[in-house]
Amino acid sequence: MKAIVLGVLFGLLFGASTVYLGLRAGLTVSASIPIAVPAASAQRVVDLVIASGIKAVLNFSPGTLQVPPDVKLKSVDLTVSLESLSFYLARGDSEEP
Repeated sequence: MKAIVLGVLFGLLFGASTVYLGLRAGLTVSASIPIAVPAASAQRVVDLVIASGIKAVLNFSPGTLQVPPDVKLKSVDLTVSLESLSFYLARGDSEEP
């Protein structure tokens, strides 16, 4: 429970700082709210988020999430991304193709 509360507080802090800096620079800012949940709860949480009116979700969970057609879902597999970075570091390449 402590980790969830801490995650929410950090999310709010980072979200608020992004909005503040964007407004200070004269930018139009959209809100982003990071939500960290166990993979088993991800679909239930995304359903609640979508029911609240959110229209775009960036998914880092290992599973596949189902969303309505009017909601944009982008899934990122961190395992593959980290594996790719490790591969290029091991090869000594300075650039990724």
